[in-house]
Amino acid sequence: MKLESLPLLVAAVTLSGCIMTDPASQPIGRQGANDVYEFSVTRYADALGAEAYYQQRNNYAARLCPQGYRIINEREGVTIRPAGDRLLSENRIQIACPA
Repeated sequence: MKLESLPLLVAAVTLSGCIMTDPASQPIGRQGANDVYEFSVTRYADALGAEAYYQQRNNYAARLCPQGYRIINEREGVTIRPAGDRLLSENRIQIACPA
């Protein structure tokens, strides 16, 4: 991420509690008969960010896989960085969708 885009990221996180970063629009692989997608969500590393995170994660996964999905891997706190007096935490999620 470029330094000049950081204020936009922080502003977006401030409004919603979390923001999509690096959404996948193409499958990154296969698991059996399912396509596998990976995306990340950056959120505040506190209770308010966690509440917004789960809704954002589920909404984006449902848009990627309207026919249903299964979370196969979720890594929390992949990157943690300061944002003013709070911390931002990046979570990476892999989901499997029927092909």
